[in-house]
Amino acid sequence: MQMTTDAGPAVAQQRIVWPALGVGIAALALYAATCAPDVLWGDSAALQVRVTSGQLTSPLGLALAHPLYILAARTWSILPFGNAACRVNLFSAICAAATLALVFAFVARLTFRMFGAWVAVIVLGLSHTFWTHAVIAEVYALYALGLATELCLLERYTATGRRAWLMAAFFINGLGVCNHLLAILHVPAYAIFITSRAVRRTLRWQHVLLAGIFWISGASLYIAMIAGEIAVRGDWLAVAKEALTGRPYAEQIGGDAFPFGRQALRTLAAFVWNFPTAAFLAAGLAMAAMRPKGGDTVKRPRMAVASDGNSALARFCVLLLLTNLVFGFLYRVPDQYVFFIPSYVLIAIFVGLGAARAGHTPTWRWMLIALAALPALVYEIVPPILERYDIGLASVRRIPGRREYLHLLRPRKNGDHSARSYGTSALQTAGPGGLILADSTIKPVLIYLRDIEGIGRDVILQAGAETDMKEPTLVTAPEVVRRYADQGRAFICAPEMHLPWLHEQYEFIPAGLIYRLKPRL
Repeated sequence: MQMTTDAGPAVAQQRIVWPALGVGIAALALYAATCAPDVLWGDSAALQVRVTSGQLTSPLGLALAHPLYILAARTWSILPFGNAACRVNLFSAICAAATLALVFAFVARLTFRMFGAWVAVIVLGLSHTFWTHAVIAEVYALYALGLATELCLLERYTATGRRAWLMAAFFINGLGVCNHLLAILHVPAYAIFITSRAVRRTLRWQHVLLAGIFWISGASLYIAMIAGEIAVRGDWLAVAKEALTGRPYAEQIGGDAFPFGRQALRTLAAFVWNFPTAAFLAAGLAMAAMRPKGGDTVKRPRMAVASDGNSALARFCVLLLLTNLVFGFLYRVPDQYVFFIPSYVLIAIFVGLGAARAGHTPTWRWMLIALAALPALVYEIVPPILERYDIGLASVRRIPGRREYLHLLRPRKNGDHSARSYGTSALQTAGPGGLILADSTIKPVLIYLRDIEGIGRDVILQAGAETDMKEPTLVTAPEVVRRYADQGRAFICAPEMHLPWLHEQYEFIPAGLIYRLKPRL
């Protein structure tokens, strides 16, 4: 079934640009208003340190270097407004807003209808993980922007047959690898997409080779970093493994003792909390539309499967969705939910395609819009209720000054200064010249405040972190800690840190928001 070329659709395509731009501006206003204003916790604080100080590599290995993000966010963050941490956070807002503009254009071009595109961007833009990572320092908004760009380029290729669009898509995917290795999950879908077209002789094999060259060009920064590590270390196999998994996470995919039931529950919880709305079901209509009956396109919006080229595009999206679902399910890390972000983007697109089919009357349209926006209300109402009765997160560690239910379950972060308040208090308590032991959630906050802003500059932190550190630092050895503890100058932020000898040798005496280590008799 071939896509028609009448004047109506051509005019509609031209009218997509301004609404898409409006979507981007509105999304940027939302994310700027709800953006975290300050230093954050954990990985986000580490990225704020790396971006501000220009650290292109990571002590945790190549896979966690994210060089494209560091370079792009650092370029943006030199603008003279707000504090450095806030500027890094706002970079994510810009990437997320641009992503929604492109998703709007993508869905509108597939359906020739604006309504489905509106539903898609509302569902995605208000989903928990996407919104959360649009307002904090993280790499996933930039990843989502790359994915949306690739989809738009592939749509242009299938619509026009111009190979330049395809080559650009391969280049952008290679570039995405320089940001986050989630982009590698696109490769199987690309391989099938391009091979099937070569077999059908709609694409020459030399163009397949050319596409590979464009991919390598896009990924050249990351490839150069890998080559540099091999030149220094010599062990190319170890470097290659590190480049794909990072040093700490090589054993976190699958495994003989894989907790199938636990992973299934965590996966289900991730999708339920990202799409707590019946609008999610509209994706089923899009799936059903992949095989429209004869004459169906006369009465219904044309879907991504209205032509042979767009059928290939639909298969690409489905294969990428399945690849990501399998990977995310097998990846056993605490923040597993975030590794489903390709699926969240694609599901929102399918919801928009389904809404385009369902929204034939004003009543249906208003109902679908209300359902799409429902998660924003859920995120405001439900976390305080769960917090009141301590349901769902009872086993999660508590950090003084941080409301865990709101921090973890509510995407907006405006007004959140909890990390600064805690970190400043900890550094002031330990200073001057004290030693603080902290875990990976708290230590990056202390590093940012100490190394970037100079608060508690003489406080000693234990060596080893997700980011390079300035002196003074010390290796956490029992004899070192004992020396400072005997002088009353050794502190710990979290007594539950996995250092058994600390519990055997010391009592934890509250000192402000942290604890002083008191040697046991």
